[in-house]
Amino acid sequence: MNIKFRSLVLQCRQSRELIEFSQRINFFHGKVSSGKSSIARIIDFCLGGDLERTPAIQQEFVSAELNANIGSYEVLFERISTASNHVQVTWRNAAGEMGSVLAPIKPESTPVWGANVFNLSDLIFHLLGMTPPKVRKNKRDDEAPLVRLSFRDIMWYCYLRQDRIDSDFYRLDDPVRSAKSRDVIRYVVGYYTQHLNDLDIELQKTTDERNAKIDSIKQLKKFLSEFGLGTADEITAQLKTVSEQIVKVQSELETLQLNRNTATHSADTTREALRTLVKQLATEEQALSDLDDQISEGKTLNAEIISTKFKLSRAQTASSILTGVSFKACPACGSALDNEITIDKCRLCGHTPPPPTLDLVTQSEAIRQDLNSRVSEIEDSISRHYHARQRQQKRVDAIRLEKTRLDNKFTVELTNYDSAFMAKYRELEANAATFIERRSNLERISKLPQAIAVQEKDVDLLAAEQSRLRREMEEERKNLTTAEQVIAEIEDALLHALLAIKLPGVKEGDKVEIDRRNWIPFILPQGDDGLKWSFFNAGSGGKKTLLNTCYALAIHRVASERALPLPHFLIVDTPMKNISAEVNEEIFHSFYRLLYWLAANILSDTQFILIDNEYVAPEDRSLPLMKRYLTPDEADNPPLISYYRGQ
Repeated sequence: MNIKFRSLVLQCRQSRELIEFSQRINFFHGKVSSGKSSIARIIDFCLGGDLERTPAIQQEFVSAELNANIGSYEVLFERISTASNHVQVTWRNAAGEMGSVLAPIKPESTPVWGANVFNLSDLIFHLLGMTPPKVRKNKRDDEAPLVRLSFRDIMWYCYLRQDRIDSDFYRLDDPVRSAKSRDVIRYVVGYYTQHLNDLDIELQKTTDERNAKIDSIKQLKKFLSEFGLGTADEITAQLKTVSEQIVKVQSELETLQLNRNTATHSADTTREALRTLVKQLATEEQALSDLDDQISEGKTLNAEIISTKFKLSRAQTASSILTGVSFKACPACGSALDNEITIDKCRLCGHTPPPPTLDLVTQSEAIRQDLNSRVSEIEDSISRHYHARQRQQKRVDAIRLEKTRLDNKFTVELTNYDSAFMAKYRELEANAATFIERRSNLERISKLPQAIAVQEKDVDLLAAEQSRLRREMEEERKNLTTAEQVIAEIEDALLHALLAIKLPGVKEGDKVEIDRRNWIPFILPQGDDGLKWSFFNAGSGGKKTLLNTCYALAIHRVASERALPLPHFLIVDTPMKNISAEVNEEIFHSFYRLLYWLAANILSDTQFILIDNEYVAPEDRSLPLMKRYLTPDEADNPPLISYYRGQ
């Protein structure tokens, strides 16, 4: 797993701190409370881990950016101090492929990128071009569900924390983590290869699909048997019976309708009388409406003539009043009139009045008498129309009453006549609908036996596929005899490391043996099983720290030699914990001599990030190395957060 860190940027409240990493060795050393361990913790934080909230981190830390090379991609991890569930990941490669996603640390229910990336761990495996590894929850049951190994699980062997390096590197304080820790090492050494992982995932999918089809077949057969439809012949027989019943019912319906149409209806006479009465009622109502219109027109005309009489009376009065009046000023505006107008012209309008043709009084009287005569005629006409309307209204009321009587009679006759017919008709219609629905259901169900047969063939094919996958998995497991050789190499590498650093209690001729059940290495003095000891009874904390660190180095050494699936970086926070450089000078220098030799040779493709109190320079000055000395109170060697001086 080609993963290398390029740089780490801390955004603080008052500064932006940059750490550029060497691709080989990075050594951070210095005084207590200068932020050395926080460098490793923030790298882990960017990769989805938790962050220890030291006072400096709590007060000043805002966000972090980790730039790394993963596979063929340059990847940027961004995470803010307050974000505990997501990491912003952005990537690109030389071919121009790029992307960015806010990746959740815990898996989501739906993919966040592509079809198979559900969280940050899946995304890292995707960038590495790998399928996320999965292992059986129960190692003894091939039908047990698969559980995934996350990138966080694999990092247990790539990041040795200061607070756990001498206590629980094997995760034995947590049963779940302990089991996953063992699954990781099994996967790394080859007990569980990538091909075996892919076969196991495929077997799980095939098994789930086969079980689902078997359950579906059982449910379908149970459903069919409950209705006596266990076979295709039984369904065909029922379809034939139902179709015959539908034909029979439809024939009865046609016969019933035919008999009804040909029979004499007892209400036909009443129906015909109603039709005649309706036509007569319409005619009489139209006549009544015409009379209403004539009365309305007469009243309107009478009102107009009466109004004319009043206008004539007012005109006569005005004429008698104004006759002989001599106007000196205009009655409208009060302006003086022209005195030069001749006597034969009107002094008011200036026009020559027409010569009198008839005596006005005589003319007005004739008009008045004519109007009175017209009023009398109209009122007489209105009276005649009104009496005619009363007679017409009585005729209409009588016809309406007769129609109501016939309507009631017709309803009673129709109800009495149709009740038996409709009851029978509805019964036959209901039976027909039931049989048609039954036939439709049977036609749909008739396809089930064929579908069941197809499902059973699929089950057989899936069973054959399961057998093939199990056979391939067994063959793959037989090829895992090399895993025992890998474990033996790790045992030899661990013994070599312990002898190289001159760990007390380990001598030439001793033997290292890793327990295959819990993967704990034991030291057998001169190969004597009765005298074996391990991490748990090693004694001093410093001895435990070195034992764990050398174990991690041994695993990375063999992984590099055999190209095993382990990330190409190792972060060790304080490998000399509980060991003084002055009192244990030989062990101190021997350990770093071994580490630098591994970095220069076997682990030349592994990136080391080392954090310790004191710095030991490599003998080979050409070895690429970045070192930084951190102190909490020296301006020339500032702490991780350069301006922070504590409280």
